Amino acid sequence: MPWAPTPVGGGRVAKLNDLRPNYGSSSVPNIVDGVSLRSLTVNEAALILGLNKARVRYLCQVGEIPAVKDGRTWAITDQRIEDFGRLDPVDAVVQTEPDVANALSRIECQDLLADSWVPDILRHEDKLSNREKLLGVVKSRLAGHLVDAAMEIEIPKTPFFARTGHLLTLEDRIGYHATVGTFAAKVESRLPGVVFSTRLAPTRSKRLTKNGVQQWKRWRKYVIATVKAGNPWLIKSDLAAYFDCMRHETLFTELGEIGVGNEIIKHLRSFLSSWSNLSEQGLPQGPDASRILGNFYLVPVDEVMLREGYKYSRYMDDIRIVGKSKAEVVQGMRRFGTECRRRGLFASTAKTKLLFGEDAETFDADDDIASAANLMDQRRHGEAGKVLKIILEKALLADGHINVRATKFSLWRLALLREEDVCELVLGRLDDLSPVASVVADYLSGYVSRDFVRVGLCNYLEAPESVHDDFLMTFLFSAMLEHGGILPQPWIKHARRTSQDKNKPKFLRIVAANVLALGRVLSDLTWLRIEAAQEPDPELRRGYATALRRTGRLDAPTAKVLQLRSKELGQTVDYLNSTDTLPSLVRCYSRVPIRRNL
Repeated sequence: MPWAPTPVGGGRVAKLNDLRPNYGSSSVPNIVDGVSLRSLTVNEAALILGLNKARVRYLCQVGEIPAVKDGRTWAITDQRIEDFGRLDPVDAVVQTEPDVANALSRIECQDLLADSWVPDILRHEDKLSNREKLLGVVKSRLAGHLVDAAMEIEIPKTPFFARTGHLLTLEDRIGYHATVGTFAAKVESRLPGVVFSTRLAPTRSKRLTKNGVQQWKRWRKYVIATVKAGNPWLIKSDLAAYFDCMRHETLFTELGEIGVGNEIIKHLRSFLSSWSNLSEQGLPQGPDASRILGNFYLVPVDEVMLREGYKYSRYMDDIRIVGKSKAEVVQGMRRFGTECRRRGLFASTAKTKLLFGEDAETFDADDDIASAANLMDQRRHGEAGKVLKIILEKALLADGHINVRATKFSLWRLALLREEDVCELVLGRLDDLSPVASVVADYLSGYVSRDFVRVGLCNYLEAPESVHDDFLMTFLFSAMLEHGGILPQPWIKHARRTSQDKNKPKFLRIVAANVLALGRVLSDLTWLRIEAAQEPDPELRRGYATALRRTGRLDAPTAKVLQLRSKELGQTVDYLNSTDTLPSLVRCYSRVPIRRNL
């Protein structure tokens, strides 16, 4: 049955002027009979619902969406759109048993390829070679509430500051994903339409969540559309240390309120308590499961902001409040801050900005990026390359800072276009580029055998003033593994020093050991064999075995010792001996050959 316009006070039908907030001297949105009256344009509604504007106009015309015609435009008053992001109710069910097989499939096509902080040396192919065994281990660990400690990794946010990421074992990642997957649909049903981050993909999709880049673009268009709809004031802000500050007990209580069972919450409690740096708070950054929980944690704040009529939207913890007056958005920001503090969260004062008019419309816009994207879509690659170079040059600021978004956007596409003209620029700013280390490695890997790149990397490694950030060096070593010939001695020397430094993180030592093996120095190969046999840490032993196999030097005695040490290492040895190629660490789906002879 079509919806009728909402009655307003005394049973009368809302007219257009009733539906437009009338602030007058007040700084808060219009409230009638205790309910805020918010109206949307067709464009705003289309962006929230994911429909085209013609479809929204049709639904308004036939009464499926309550709206009032104002000349040639519609004022939409359907609270379902902002509050739920859909027109039809969803009866989501909370599952009682984690589906580990489905979790693994989802992780393979999303988390493991794109969202791990640093790549596993084999991209877990040895464990994935026996899926039945892997899933059995995950189920057993879930039943016993067994969780490994997460490895912390410092991820550069700027050339000078870092945030903490967490590397989880594959088994724990699957278990965590499966646990959150039992109630992910229920969380999705609770998210307001104005939350654009980490939305569940359709059931038929191989992915758990929709494409994040596309969702962010959609959110940006929505904010601009809202500003242009007569709301010239905008406040942008985000939350400081968002994932670190979420209170576990608050999260568990609210999950229970939406029907999540005690056993599932017990699983979740085991995971989060094992990975938390602070007592009973914080989520591991990286997995999609954490993003789903993070979205859910802010829902009570979302509900307050919408109930009180603020033009509010967010992408994870990045928020926008727009309005007709400065007073309105400032009060909205204060209300947001108050509700966040009640949940142990704090808005970042340094990142909170007040904008007006054209500045509000264009704050997140970048004409050069839009132009380059358009040229790439039209396959005008020569013109696109020129614009991308300009973007990169502008993004690398003279004071050592970089525009991370613009740098990622341009350098990744320059790698696709095989544009080598910016190689020297990249090599000269390696320390500054540590926040985009994976993209740097992807770009340089295409030229890593060229003389000027070899020399540039040698100069960087030997320069005493270079920072040699662990995160950056992991990816530079990964790019070196793409080299098809004899590696320069400075690379081998640095790899030797790094792989044997027990103060360095395991993930870095493992990649460095693989570069070291490519030097084919007899003493280094002997050291790798001894370490593979005697090292107590199974991850390091696995990494050393991979290094030996990478050069065809995993001999039978060493393989036998590894097989006797544990079944897991035996499986790794069997996998290594069965393949003539290894996964690239800089490009998903690419492979590099095992080099028996150089």
